[in-house]
Amino acid sequence: MQLRTRQASILMVLTSALIFSSNGLIVRLLNDATPFQALFYRSLGMSLGLFLAYALIFRSQFKGFVTGIGPVGLFGAFLLGASASGMVFAMFNATVANVVFVSSAIPFFTAALAWLILREKISRLVLVFMAIAFIGISIMVSGGISLGVAFGNMMALASALMYALFVIVIRWNEQTNMTPMVAFAGIWICILVPLFSDGITSIGAWDFALCIFWGSCVAAVGHTLFVMAARNLPGAEVTFIMLLEFVLAPIWVWWAINEVPATTTLVGGTLVIGALIGWTLNSKKKSVSPDSS
Repeated sequence: MQLRTRQASILMVLTSALIFSSNGLIVRLLNDATPFQALFYRSLGMSLGLFLAYALIFRSQFKGFVTGIGPVGLFGAFLLGASASGMVFAMFNATVANVVFVSSAIPFFTAALAWLILREKISRLVLVFMAIAFIGISIMVSGGISLGVAFGNMMALASALMYALFVIVIRWNEQTNMTPMVAFAGIWICILVPLFSDGITSIGAWDFALCIFWGSCVAAVGHTLFVMAARNLPGAEVTFIMLLEFVLAPIWVWWAINEVPATTTLVGGTLVIGALIGWTLNSKKKSVSPDSS
């Protein structure tokens, strides 16, 4: 892989993590929206925004672009939709600490699946950085982990596994532009949510507007950048970088609504950032090595 391509991909994942770190703040700003309503209108905004962008960008090639992902891409879109749905249900049925703790295992799930299915190897040093980041996440949420929330934990675990499989689909089809999967993920959710919920239309104007913005700007851009980057980076590494999201999320809530994070959050977050910096420096060193490809 060319050095510029790798660097651009890392930057895209970091930007994606930065964008997604606003999710917690957006949830805090919702008034009365139910999980089903938030999920539905976020997905609606994401799909409409992306399909409109595709139509403006690709014009006569629009149909070929969106159908180019094929059946495998539709399956990947379903995995992404399932992961997003599981995360929402987890957040409403378990503590945020539980959800973050389980989600921080995504890089390990992805590494295992990538090795098993794609035979992607991962160095011991990268595993060390991942372990340090996991310890950091554990410290961050140590004061908020609760027992007796089995359903929420199960949803968070399912969400993490679905997301890891979603990454594998991208890596499996790295020669194909799979970004339309994001738009189709929203369609899957918009089709399935009304089947399991009543009262989707009884949402307030503020919550409706915020969810549409959440989907069309935050989710659409964040997921698209991630999919583009995941074509060029090993699965374990691309999900490892995404851990930055968990560090930045409490900072925005702190800044916007003065929800002061605990000391453990700051200490654990420092460990995660340290692991990411260590991985970045090591990655840069390997990239400039005469033996690197």
